[in-house]
Amino acid sequence: MSVPTTTSERIEIAIAALGPGPLTEDSLQRHVAPLFSRHKLAYGDRIYLANHSLGRPLDGTEEDVREGLARWYAELGDAWDRWGIEIDEASSLDSTAIGALLAAVEIAREQDLDLEIRCLDRWAAARLAERGVQVTAA
Repeated sequence: MSVPTTTSERIEIAIAALGPGPLTEDSLQRHVAPLFSRHKLAYGDRIYLANHSLGRPLDGTEEDVREGLARWYAELGDAWDRWGIEIDEASSLDSTAIGALLAAVEIAREQDLDLEIRCLDRWAAARLAERGVQVTAA
């Protein structure tokens, strides 16, 4: 088995490892939390859910930004072609991200936790509101 080299590959492996059925705290800690180990060092056990660029960064974010800058330096204007593909791929993941956030909200509700979701993205806020999730504008 090859070692995942991109952030996307690491995310796909973590999500696949969650398996079918409802999310559990244990499975999230085992499979998803390691993607945020740098955040864990900085914030400990504090819960932080955000869908904007200042939210909880993946460990691979720095690597992704460096890759983008390297492509920009090497290809200048032609880098936009690849970035356009990346943007399209990211847009297709929006529904998956909303589904994951809804699962986290459900776990919080089941455990009777107070949960505040701050959302900069109007589309995401509208999708969450449609499903009865209270969203605060950030």
